[in-house]
Amino acid sequence: MKHKVTQEQYEILMKAAKALDEQGVRSADEFGNCFYRGPSGTKCFIGHIISDEKYKKYMEARGSISLMNTFKGAIEGFEISEGRLLSVLQAYHDTACLWESHRKTNPNAMQDYVKRIVEVV
Repeated sequence: MKHKVTQEQYEILMKAAKALDEQGVRSADEFGNCFYRGPSGTKCFIGHIISDEKYKKYMEARGSISLMNTFKGAIEGFEISEGRLLSVLQAYHDTACLWESHRKTNPNAMQDYVKRIVEVV
């Protein structure tokens, strides 16, 4: 089953996916811990959706649903009810064996994943 999104949401997700694919690495430290804003200016998938103005360091270590509940409006264009979709997308990126292994053969892995799991309504 695909997650239903508006055209605007789809564009936000694809922009973040493209930025992540172009970044080419996970936003993680040397221990594999993921960050919305990581070392050397990297961002995770959700980190690309959070504007620099709204980002706060204490957002780290929260899943996307917790982030949306605690920091209203931090993830622009999405409501708390859509947090599950964002969690699924974040998990794909955060799980090194998924996104990084897919990137070895497909440099647009995150963009293709978004296309596979969402449907514009």
